[in-house]
Amino acid sequence: MKTKLGIVGCGFLGNIVADAWKKGLLPDYELVGVTSRTRASAEKTAANVGCAVCEDMDALLALEPEYIVEAASVESVRAMAIPVLKRHLEMPGAVWQPERCASMRFLSRCYLHKGERRQAAVWALRALAECPETREPWVQAEEVAYAAEDWDGVIYYGTRAVAIEKKSDSYINEDKAWGAYPWDAMAYAYYRLGDLGRAEQAT
Repeated sequence: MKTKLGIVGCGFLGNIVADAWKKGLLPDYELVGVTSRTRASAEKTAANVGCAVCEDMDALLALEPEYIVEAASVESVRAMAIPVLKRHLEMPGAVWQPERCASMRFLSRCYLHKGERRQAAVWALRALAECPETREPWVQAEEVAYAAEDWDGVIYYGTRAVAIEKKSDSYINEDKAWGAYPWDAMAYAYYRLGDLGRAEQAT
């Protein structure tokens, strides 16, 4: 059975992928549909390669692609991020916990960027429940607490994060979690709480 593939963005880059599929260079994939900023460009690509035209992201996701090729604008990526990540979590084959955890962290990040802190916290905590043995979800929760100026939360999540000293063997390790951020955020939290000694120790 071939893996279902969808394309978002039918400009130059999107058509490179579509043409490669048409020429048989992606034999393990089935291009199920394309969507683009303008229907005309999506119709042109779809007619050229023989796949469905999708009015929007929801219509493309309804075709249940397992992979999405993103060849669109920054604005389009922002619009598609949340529905695509949620679709990943709904997929029957999405059972590997580190990858599910990553999608939940990214959802938390998306909501935080939108200023929806409650949803950001919900997804950060879901990521923690999914894969608590990795540092990344603790750091995401720390970041959400920092945005809310929950300094005790920053210290709690940050402390739990840095207690995990070994990276996982997966490809989903994030540099931010293993760099200075967890310590710097805790240092500022201690400073805001008036504990200058611990603030200095955390730097």
